[in-house]
Amino acid sequence: MKKFAALLVCAVLCPAVWGYEFRTGEVTRLEDIPQDQQQTDDNGDVLSLLSIKTDIPSLHFEPSGLGIYNIEKTEGGYDLLLPYGSAWLRLRAPGFKAYQWNFGLKNGVTSAVHYSGHIEREGMLPQPDSLSDVEITGTFEYNMWDLSVRLGRGDSRPMLKINTDLPFTFLKQYVLREGTYEAQETNMAPYELRFPVGTTLQEVVRTDTIGGDIAWDTKMESSSVYVLDLSWTDKKYVRDLAQNIKQRMKR
Repeated sequence: MKKFAALLVCAVLCPAVWGYEFRTGEVTRLEDIPQDQQQTDDNGDVLSLLSIKTDIPSLHFEPSGLGIYNIEKTEGGYDLLLPYGSAWLRLRAPGFKAYQWNFGLKNGVTSAVHYSGHIEREGMLPQPDSLSDVEITGTFEYNMWDLSVRLGRGDSRPMLKINTDLPFTFLKQYVLREGTYEAQETNMAPYELRFPVGTTLQEVVRTDTIGGDIAWDTKMESSSVYVLDLSWTDKKYVRDLAQNIKQRMKR
């Protein structure tokens, strides 16, 4: 009986989503865009149209290297004009962990074609009251593909991007070491921090707050971007749910 209860708890907890997450489907082709309605970029190349249905407010789109030509808010979501070959978008919104939406199109979008897609949310609003309420795990890595520092305006200090659905106010109070960084983006993840060359991760982030195999002594180098990806669970919710299931099993 105890073994069955444990398995039941696991079955309930495994699919749980802690904090808001984006849920997307594959992009589907609707129709060719009539010639008299086609739009072009500055080079005269014909663009594709992606109509997105969503009710997520303050949704922010970051393009692949090909860019986004135009974003228009519609009654049901957004219309995006995309260059030929666009295959993904990076999604950001307050309260969400940033997410890369791959369209599922082998060669990306085709010129002069109207596509559709949807973006939904799942999970619960992340509002932990204190560090004792949550268990945080993370991964840390250097991102050689992120050129945001190298293409910056003369500021070559290393950048740490923290991708999480936890509020920045929570990180500032419980996870980050005050006075060790300059915060540049705190409205939505990934949050962006800057600090002097040679700073180690453990000088900025409290090592006792995050679990996982993390290279805390990594010295962050000039003109480089690093990513700290954080996941968390609500310990109180887990305890209450497990206790409730055990009580039910005794009946």
